[in-house]
Amino acid sequence: MSDASDKTIAFSRFAARMARGKRIRRGDTLLDHPDPRAAVAALPADEFFYLVAERGLPEAQELLLLGSPEQVQTVLDIEAWDRDRLSLAKAEPWLSALVEAPFEQVQAWLRGFDVELVALLLRRRMKVWDLTLGEEPEEEPEGQLFKTPDGFFMIEATGGPDAQRVTLALIEALYSADLVHARRVLVALNAELDSDLEEQAYRWRAGRLADLGFVDYYEALEVYAPLDPATVEVGEATGHRVRPFVDEESARANADALRMPRALAESVTSPKSRFARALSGLTDDEQLADVHAALVALSNRVLSADRVTPSDAARIAEVLARMQGTLDLALEYLARTAPTAKTRESVEREAVQSVPLLRLHRLGVSLVAKVSKAAQTLLSENPFASATEALALWAADDAEVLSALTAGRPLYPRLLDPDPAHGTRPFGALADVARATARLERLAMQIALVRALGVEPRELSPERWPTLGIRDGAAIDFGVLARTVLVGRLLGNTHPGLHALSEHELARFAASTFDVRARAFETLCAAVPGGNVPQAAAQVARDWADSLVPLEPVLKASEVPTDA
Repeated sequence: MSDASDKTIAFSRFAARMARGKRIRRGDTLLDHPDPRAAVAALPADEFFYLVAERGLPEAQELLLLGSPEQVQTVLDIEAWDRDRLSLAKAEPWLSALVEAPFEQVQAWLRGFDVELVALLLRRRMKVWDLTLGEEPEEEPEGQLFKTPDGFFMIEATGGPDAQRVTLALIEALYSADLVHARRVLVALNAELDSDLEEQAYRWRAGRLADLGFVDYYEALEVYAPLDPATVEVGEATGHRVRPFVDEESARANADALRMPRALAESVTSPKSRFARALSGLTDDEQLADVHAALVALSNRVLSADRVTPSDAARIAEVLARMQGTLDLALEYLARTAPTAKTRESVEREAVQSVPLLRLHRLGVSLVAKVSKAAQTLLSENPFASATEALALWAADDAEVLSALTAGRPLYPRLLDPDPAHGTRPFGALADVARATARLERLAMQIALVRALGVEPRELSPERWPTLGIRDGAAIDFGVLARTVLVGRLLGNTHPGLHALSEHELARFAASTFDVRARAFETLCAAVPGGNVPQAAAQVARDWADSLVPLEPVLKASEVPTDA
């Protein structure tokens, strides 16, 4: 990437927007504001959550205490739940922080929260007796007893001293704020089943999060739904508005809020990303706002579909890196027929403006899914698989490649890079797809060539292991089988099938004077049915021929264990 390209990215309108958002996200500017509470109140609820979650407790406590009921409830909506279940353990640190606020602030929060959520949070941390119904507490309570100011209820705060302190602080604030509301909460707490309270609280939570773009898991899975790549066209949705219609004052107030994880804000301004470079070409404020909103919606859907908690920084970075790679791949695909680099960049810029990001993502997903499906088919239709379950058959590097390609969310194996290395990364270019496809073709040819040499799955049944010298099934792969047969063929053996090599045969082979590689390559190519040798088959044949000098592992008859 040239310096000029770097500068284009660094000073683009979109990058500037992200930079302003990142400054706000640091939180210092908010706390230094003449009216910090008003500055925080102006933030969208999801931006407030990211602001607090990325700082973490206790560092974020000062900002947390400035939040409105809506903003703080959003924090609890995301942090205090484990899928569709309220988690008291996850809620506890946040509740402990909240009760440190001034009494009036705690009152305002409790009045603004859902009744069902407050009732459920309290129910999980205390026992309640309705004194008006003649109920009496246990004679030897485990926790601290507290009689409500109206005399209607007796409460036992459970848990350790800190948990009891938080419970009593919440009850006192609840009653001091609104006696009628407090009774309503405790009546609901005492009368409703836990499951009913939780179901209703979850329903309200799901609705709020959906309004912010954190849709239900099953709805979010749409981001991974394959489509026909040929149906995606540049310009298909020109003029399509993504943002909801809001008043101008709210739009201006929230214009610079990131409303996305910091990891995504960093990556969409990186000159290494094709998608980021396309965004750098946007100059119209309306376009910028639309793409920003679409990115927020897409990232939230992807995180929901991968069941990633928006506060899990490591997983967020991992999942959103894959999302960006998927978008990079989609853009390259749409611009693949453009005649020059300049026109390709123009097509990519137009694509981010005129193709919904959800469809761009699904396009990239579909291109990767095609490779993944081919890998899964290779494994499922491998004739050796069921008959030789105890054998690895794939070399370690090949097994690593297949594992990455058949993962729930397929990844690109770094072993396929021009400079190979172990590990994975997201697919991000058509070259990645091409290299993965080529490797799968070679793996398919390993199976075909071994069978062409006369090796059948039944010959590798565990009953035959002793005669084949097999002690460790994990050490046997297609290369071992091919070399064993090839050595025998080159020595003139005519017996069919798979046979272990004797020490005498190995000695003769070591002393041979003919061109082993050339003869082996010819033998393998001659075994291909029809005589037409595909490029993938030729590559496998060449690799196996090379592995004969020096001779890599083969099946040795001398390794057959002798009976005592």
